[in-house]
Amino acid sequence: LLQKIKKATDVDWDGEGKYFVLPIHLEGGQSQGFYGEGEILPRSEPQVGDRFLIYTKAMAFTVAITRQNILAIKQGPGAFFNSKAHEIEENTISLREKMSRAFGGDGQGVLGILAANATVGGGVTTLTFTSDTNMQHFRKGMYIDVWAPAYPVVGRRVGSDAADNLLYDKGWKITAVNRAARTVTFTGDGTAVDAMVAGDYVLPENEGIGLNGATGNLAHGKEFTGLQALFSTGQFWPSLQGLAYATYPELQAPRDTAGADRPLSVNLLEKMANDISVSSDKDVDFIWLDHFQHRTLLASGLQDVRHVSEKVKLGYTQMTWNGKSFYLDRQAPPGKCFLGSMECLGRAVLAEMGPFDGPMGERTPRYAVTEWAFGADMNIFNRQPNGGGWLENLTKS
Repeated sequence: LLQKIKKATDVDWDGEGKYFVLPIHLEGGQSQGFYGEGEILPRSEPQVGDRFLIYTKAMAFTVAITRQNILAIKQGPGAFFNSKAHEIEENTISLREKMSRAFGGDGQGVLGILAANATVGGGVTTLTFTSDTNMQHFRKGMYIDVWAPAYPVVGRRVGSDAADNLLYDKGWKITAVNRAARTVTFTGDGTAVDAMVAGDYVLPENEGIGLNGATGNLAHGKEFTGLQALFSTGQFWPSLQGLAYATYPELQAPRDTAGADRPLSVNLLEKMANDISVSSDKDVDFIWLDHFQHRTLLASGLQDVRHVSEKVKLGYTQMTWNGKSFYLDRQAPPGKCFLGSMECLGRAVLAEMGPFDGPMGERTPRYAVTEWAFGADMNIFNRQPNGGGWLENLTKS
């Protein structure tokens, strides 16, 4: 779906490349009306506007090749280039999956929510996750941190140092992922840690660092703004793009949060599409959900579904139904379904994905390793926050 969001061409970044300003019309238009012969004309009222501040987000991956691998060029010219190309390709795929996961998130980067208490010692520690967690977010070898739940997170469950939530440190490395049992395991190093409790958030290594009290581009997390924040009622963050929901409640998006889990149905989709149309005067043209929700719709009699593309680069499948595009994504959050108008969304791009350094890379000081960094600076923004919405508490399996 990210590939379908148009890159904004009318963006003027500030001098430091941190944000750009997007004007928005908020109220007014009361200068029209009917009047009788000889009566005064309708009262003149000014149009009132404000501005969104769209902050850039930075994302990157690194590739490291040892000196020995580079020296292998002398034995076979393809060795070095094949290694570098393979590393770049695999890292690109992994970053795309992370971007896809972030697109359905809230900006803070929560990978999962703990379903049970856990303690860490010198041996293997197992973390169990709730049904609201998409286990596709976890991979063997990735590093994670555990945080007390908050927006923004303020207390990291690593070490007894009170300032640990302010320091960059090596996270716990996942040694195994059991998606059926909804668990991941890692090996502790014996360091004294705070107890981890049910409800704690698991984030990628160091992504929660510095969020407490942050302003500007880190105020709502380090990841780019995802659908849970772009179409929001303020349940995570009190504002969107610099405007507070308390001041402008009309910016709140329709959100169906029925208490008990219930199956997704055509009726629920149509109702949410109608709510969005009424609140924003926009027609829904995309629906983003996971594969299980789509199977539920097919079982309930969803008709006239047509495949547009069996496989798109970011790992989703696109289909159409009644003029609306379905995007099925294995990184989508379970039990949720997002609907919206594509014309409301835009990509603010300061720099497209590309290399930071030249073709020679840079040697890591004191190590016989050469490293390349690749990244992009961009964000997703919403021109009309009530031009989309979502259903949650849907049956997950």
